Amino acid sequence: MIKRPAGMKSLPFLCLSLFAAIAWTTPALRAEPAALFSEDFENGVEGSDVDGQATSQGGAEWSADYVSAILKYQMNTTPGLPELGTLYGQFWANPKGRGQVVLSTDLSTIPVYQVNIGYLSLNGVGSFVVNPHGTSASDRFCYWFTRGIFDGKTRIQIAWKDEAGELIPIGYLPAKAAGQGLAATGLSIRVTDEAQQLCIEGTPFDSEARPVQSSAQSNSKVQVRLLAVASNGSPVDIRVDNISVAADSPSR
Repeated sequence: MIKRPAGMKSLPFLCLSLFAAIAWTTPALRAEPAALFSEDFENGVEGSDVDGQATSQGGAEWSADYVSAILKYQMNTTPGLPELGTLYGQFWANPKGRGQVVLSTDLSTIPVYQVNIGYLSLNGVGSFVVNPHGTSASDRFCYWFTRGIFDGKTRIQIAWKDEAGELIPIGYLPAKAAGQGLAATGLSIRVTDEAQQLCIEGTPFDSEARPVQSSAQSNSKVQVRLLAVASNGSPVDIRVDNISVAADSPSR
């Protein structure tokens, strides 16, 4: 029981060989990506909204659109994880609630970059949605991480929402108990102008690179967008920390 707190380019799906996918994430094959901005939530005030605030490094600004939801700085209450520091981000949505936050940095001129989420936990029933190449407010062309009962067990399912809006399950996140929720570390998505691929702890989750959201307007910004989506009958409590975006090498 959780407690309530006080458009796409015309492009076919790209299937990469496992070797190529691993090459994206093998340190021996490339230099470390250069960080564009990062957020550890340590510069915030406990209980306050992140909307309008700057990231801890790099100066990206958070902007928010909430419907019965909020992303705020919250005290780290997860035992045994000092790397989370004193604060992390709590993304809360009431039943039927939905919230979206956008990081202001325009990534349209960065040919290859990586979105990293060092820590993710979910409690309740609902989804954390990542649009790493967002050109508008959309939950399509996104990975969905959903906590719920799947095959008789409480799990975090990973699914892909395609252009038509169909949610396609692709597996489960290797998560561990964290208080009353489930948590995982080391999520990353490598992004190009045409495709994105999910990795867990540096290893491709599968061999498929999926299309990114795009826009017909040449001057559209490309931004990282994060969503919290609660179920009809339960709130969802999402905790995130150590978020960063780093430019990467096209040859990787």
